[in-house]
Amino acid sequence: MQSSADQPDEQAASPKISSGRQKLATSSEPVTTPAAPASSRLFTYAGIVLALLLVIVGLLWYRKISATSNTVSAARPSIAVLALKNLSTEPDSAYFSDGMADEISTKLSKIKGVDVASRDTVSALKTADKTAADIGRQLNVRYLLEGSVRKAGNQVRINVQLIDSNTGFQTWADDFTGDLQNVFSLQEQAALKIAEALNLHLSPQEQQAVLRRYTQSPQAYQEFLVGRSLLVHEDQPAELELARKHFEAALKLDPNYAPALAGLSHVQGYYYRDVNSDPAYLQRAEQLAQQALAIDPLLPEAHIAMARVYGVTFRYPQSINELRLAVQEEPENALAWDMLSWALGYETPPDPVESEKAAHEAIRLNPALSYAQYHIGRALYLQGHFPEAMAAFDRCEELSGNSNAADLGRSQALAAQGRYAEAITTILKNGTSKSNINSYWLSSYYAGNGEKEKALATLLESFKLGFRDFAALDANTAFASLRNDPRFTALVARAKQSATAAPVK
Repeated sequence: MQSSADQPDEQAASPKISSGRQKLATSSEPVTTPAAPASSRLFTYAGIVLALLLVIVGLLWYRKISATSNTVSAARPSIAVLALKNLSTEPDSAYFSDGMADEISTKLSKIKGVDVASRDTVSALKTADKTAADIGRQLNVRYLLEGSVRKAGNQVRINVQLIDSNTGFQTWADDFTGDLQNVFSLQEQAALKIAEALNLHLSPQEQQAVLRRYTQSPQAYQEFLVGRSLLVHEDQPAELELARKHFEAALKLDPNYAPALAGLSHVQGYYYRDVNSDPAYLQRAEQLAQQALAIDPLLPEAHIAMARVYGVTFRYPQSINELRLAVQEEPENALAWDMLSWALGYETPPDPVESEKAAHEAIRLNPALSYAQYHIGRALYLQGHFPEAMAAFDRCEELSGNSNAADLGRSQALAAQGRYAEAITTILKNGTSKSNINSYWLSSYYAGNGEKEKALATLLESFKLGFRDFAALDANTAFASLRNDPRFTALVARAKQSATAAPVK
């Protein structure tokens, strides 16, 4: 996107028109002009009327277009903080420029007089080869903040400029330079200067919110940024371990750093869900989320972390409560909306209509969020919209490049139609899984297909892996053939007794 220089003043020069009178030869007879025929006069009048009509239509069209093009500018200021270019000399330092953009965006969002495009929405938009007008229209904002970050050793320089997407012109620019110890001050200065450029008058509470810091340690902040950048690889154990190390390093420097506590809680929760079902990981995840909430009861990431703990232990109503608090505090958090869709779709009984709405909101904010497609697929098949559900699962696989979640969704949709044999083939396409959820669903498919021995063995495996969603088990009609089997009732009774004696926390 190019910033325009000052527009040159152009003065139209009116050409000199010399007029003279031509001397006509005199005559004793007066000169007369022949009268125009009636048909000619009719055409002349028609032309004048047509010209007037065209002028009127043109004016109406111009007013309509002007009103449309100025829709954004007529409302209160709106802004999107675009990704800041990483000009740092150090390798693998993109996390720092991304973090700076996120922090400036977050601080601006604390100001009530401006609408700020969500970070998820901005990051999902491919801005290459797009004009300022294109980006502004797609993000529904008037102003774009773009620029760069250069980190060289202990020195940091932020260069930013504000672009009016209606005109493509630069309306304000500034740079902020300091050492790493002053990184928080640089972020605060940038946010306050942007607010000033937008003619915003901050209340004392808004000033305080912009100036709030979760840590005073720049080193802890850097460790946190690296850890957060690795959390996107939630299903990759090696990346999760790296994220864990960086969050722990941040907390060693500042034990009360709430966002780092929430980040480490996410790591523990992901590890329990995807890598190792040892309850110790889950207990640690819950402890960390509670610590973060004790420090900042409004921190959305802490509510999301707590919701994950409730969800993987099948306490969906509590999970839903946490996620509603998260989206209330940060309405443009795509992850929170996606997880809300998940919890609404898995509670017993499910609420597929609200789950679909939440998934749509997550997709609006971040179209690249693959799991949101999985959750919308579940919401659709629960409403009996099977072809649409299958299309959503296909989209999930396209976005993630991994068919595991998509195949789990497809298998559920097939089973809901009584196609249990196809469901078994689909869920086993990538081999057996060590997930308690996958084992539970596979057990139900075996039961629905009349394969009782396999159903019982797989259900036992799901209990060993930590499955405790007895409400879903009791409501699942696929187990109808096993309800009166004493082996089934004894197996479920033992699992319920075990859960009561030593509840998973």
